Amino acid sequence: MTPQCARTVLVPLVTAALALTAAPGPVAAAPATTSHAPSHRPSHRPSHRPSHAFDDQRLVVGTYNIRANRSVKQFKKGVTDLRPEVEVAGLQEVAGSGALQKSRFLQRGRDWGYYRPPKLAQNPVIWRTGRFDFVGGRGFVLAKGRNLGGENPSAARHHGTSWATVVHLRHRATGQDIAIVNVHLLHGAVQAGRTWPHRPKTYRMYTEEVKRLAQVARTERQWGRVFVLGDFNVGYTADARWHRKALPYATFTRLGMRSMWAGRKPTSHGTHRDALIDGVWATYGASRSKVAYGIRHSDHFPAIATYRLDVAP
Repeated sequence: MTPQCARTVLVPLVTAALALTAAPGPVAAAPATTSHAPSHRPSHRPSHRPSHAFDDQRLVVGTYNIRANRSVKQFKKGVTDLRPEVEVAGLQEVAGSGALQKSRFLQRGRDWGYYRPPKLAQNPVIWRTGRFDFVGGRGFVLAKGRNLGGENPSAARHHGTSWATVVHLRHRATGQDIAIVNVHLLHGAVQAGRTWPHRPKTYRMYTEEVKRLAQVARTERQWGRVFVLGDFNVGYTADARWHRKALPYATFTRLGMRSMWAGRKPTSHGTHRDALIDGVWATYGASRSKVAYGIRHSDHFPAIATYRLDVAP
């Protein structure tokens, strides 16, 4: 659950339409670069078969924060165990020791695509190349880096610029367009669904991230079905209980989006300790949601949601 440590990049906000194949839009975008398809060179075989067959009318989405301090070996095992369970997923904290080796491992995934923004290695998106065509990808700035004054003893005084990874995919079986937005929001701003006491700078940066993320999610509807996923660093249950206006539950609910945990929460544990801080938000509800407690390579567990593609989003 360590905070992201992305290198600070100050990028001006712009107001053009948020399209990956055109100019970046109303939220801050990565420096102009040409979107490119990742390498799909075969080099990796999953160690076990999927726990279920994939259906052309369903989409299985996952998110997994494999903590940055995990070794390259542990990281590889975590990804290897996750892949058979999902069709597309966001990863967080692909950083720390061995970050380059971790990224190279993802690039060489057998039958798997991989994208990360040029300025951000930590939050890549991966997908089954047999199920999707890659159309484009971008990084969008959620909040500029700043000095947080040491409010959080477990984090650095200066937090780098916060980014979201946005990937456009086309589902081969149905021809539907899918937008995946992968995030790792700031740690230490929210405690039990409310403002963490004595951390005003941290909370302000966190709420800026949420506001920009909502803009991304709203605009991405122009592309297709939108799935916002990642480590939100606020427990779903507590967030829904207190319903703070600037936090994810209230923000995404105003957009008409639903969490994968709506009505489908585990009864005992969360994705991180007892809290469901990892998850997926979409414009409609998941038909199945689970925490993959059998995948143990981090202080988080993966969150996996199944969505029907033959219903209106």
